[in-house]
Amino acid sequence: MKDNIEINLVQRAIHGEQAAIAELFKLYWRAARATAYGVTGNIDIAEDAASEALYLAIKNIQNLEDASKFGPWLHTIVIRSAQHQKNSKSLKKPDSEKCFNENVSSSDYDIEKRELSVLIREAVSDLQDILREAISLYYFEGYKIEQIAAFIDVPIGTVKRRLHDGRNALRDSAEKIMKGKKPMNNKRELIIKQLNDFLEKGGDSDDFNKVMGQAMTLRPVPYELLRKIFSKHSQIAKKLTDPEERRKYELRAHKVMEIIRKPSQRVTDLNHPVCKVMNAIKSALTAFKEREEDTNALAENIIKLHTTGEVNSSSSMPPGFVEGIPGSFISYARQAFFEKVDGTLCTMYELDWPKDKVNIKGNGLISEVLYLTWLRKEIIELRSVEELLRDLALKVVPDTKYILSSYSDPRISSGLQMNFEGITLPAATGGVNFAWPGLPEGVSVASVILYLEAWASAQSGQNIGLKKLDSFFKKLREKEEGESNDKAQ
Repeated sequence: MKDNIEINLVQRAIHGEQAAIAELFKLYWRAARATAYGVTGNIDIAEDAASEALYLAIKNIQNLEDASKFGPWLHTIVIRSAQHQKNSKSLKKPDSEKCFNENVSSSDYDIEKRELSVLIREAVSDLQDILREAISLYYFEGYKIEQIAAFIDVPIGTVKRRLHDGRNALRDSAEKIMKGKKPMNNKRELIIKQLNDFLEKGGDSDDFNKVMGQAMTLRPVPYELLRKIFSKHSQIAKKLTDPEERRKYELRAHKVMEIIRKPSQRVTDLNHPVCKVMNAIKSALTAFKEREEDTNALAENIIKLHTTGEVNSSSSMPPGFVEGIPGSFISYARQAFFEKVDGTLCTMYELDWPKDKVNIKGNGLISEVLYLTWLRKEIIELRSVEELLRDLALKVVPDTKYILSSYSDPRISSGLQMNFEGITLPAATGGVNFAWPGLPEGVSVASVILYLEAWASAQSGQNIGLKKLDSFFKKLREKEEGESNDKAQ
């Protein structure tokens, strides 16, 4: 990694040249992330630690006496940052599916290949820190031995020995894997077994909530299996066996989608802070095309989920995604939040079922949101999502302080959350998605949800609160009653 070009970049960065700073970020991001992963064994925490370390290094770069030592100097900062992040956050044993993005297709070969990769990642996550760092830098991030030695400031022979020791430590796991055994992730297998048992035998509503809660802890979530459970054992599915109840449910599903996707008065009132900030965000995101989703297709998928368990995911994809055509899209919707006993807000995906018992109508809130979704013919790194949010905040709310932290969601492999200082509602959540069913190989997708009330509060200085979810149900009742009156007349 160390040559005259790099030394020149460091010297220019010391003098505050932004282009040089940006190049150093690009040059060392993957190395910093791999080192942090070596310390933490958790890619989400590693992403945070690498970002923090690079920020601190650039901030204090004038303290670097020898420009040729930037790599080892940064390496020390990364390790310190990663150790701090590891100690300050309660780490679970990482799910390897969450750690690295993989493309999935429906063919048996690709499924087997992906499963093999998952098992190998799990084995690597169990290595000693220094061995995991070497393996990650060499095999996952593609650095040469000489480059690794320069970065972590050890002799080339030390790197070779660590790679050798790492491979030896992996040998037992590799032999089991090649024999068709699955030596890791027993927890996932146990939960999958419990899901299959419930699918076959069923149970009461508490059993249903418990098994669903367990399933949502898996990464990726076994959606195909969950859809079968929904269509066979959910309370709604049982109710929909009655033809009249099914007809009513189908009508309501379409009405719900119409309300969720139809802009509210806040969004259409040009003088309202929510409308103002939404327009500012759209102006800042010139690469994103506005898209209005097909509410009928969304409603039909909800109905199919509770009846047949078969969902047509391609029907709700942005234009060109099924063909693998790169594109960036922005759309409006609403997102439900729930207030937990401790007063914190969480989405449906963040609820710990059945432990978190909330009154959906009584504790429910609703936020105006913008969905950002983009597809690329390359691996999308979480770093690019972070850069997008930082750039957006700089353009829309330049004087607002914010923090970025790791974020877990069943739909994403690695994610982050943005919070503005002094504002409870998150400003954004999102990250790199698990591979979507129906997408071709060789592409990846990222998505971000922007919560407009948070951005409006930051931009206007006012406290723009969320609406009660009750108002949503009231509007739904009014719509249904209005249609009933029209038919009666």
